Amino acid sequence: MHRANYLFWILFALIAGLLAAMLTHQFMTRDQTAPVPTRTAPMMFVAEVVPVVVAALPVPGNIVIDDPGRWFRVIRIAKDDAPRDAIADFGAIRGQYLRRPLGLFQPVLKPDLVPPPASATPAATPPTPTPPAGDPPVPTDPG
Repeated sequence: MHRANYLFWILFALIAGLLAAMLTHQFMTRDQTAPVPTRTAPMMFVAEVVPVVVAALPVPGNIVIDDPGRWFRVIRIAKDDAPRDAIADFGAIRGQYLRRPLGLFQPVLKPDLVPPPASATPAATPPTPTPPAGDPPVPTDPG
């Protein structure tokens, strides 16, 4: 009887090993077409942006804006940061009278502009820098 018991345990171990091998094979060869993980950028804060006309250089007040491209630039800023009365494009300021001076990157607001008075002259060009004291004057072409 001792021999039958021994044979039983050997057959049991062989069957268990065979079963384990079959299950391992089935697990390892199953359909491995899992979806490829897509690489996405981490979620960042995305704000809605709006165009705003700002001074590209210090702009004197009390001038008619005949060429906005010389004095101003259009930048895009977050809608929540934009002034409520900000001008969005050059078309709204061309030919208008600027009532106050503007510093660098200061936005143009609707209350800053009025139709030009009859006596106003356009500011055709930005002011030219003057040479420092002590420098010789720059010769001009008489022709």
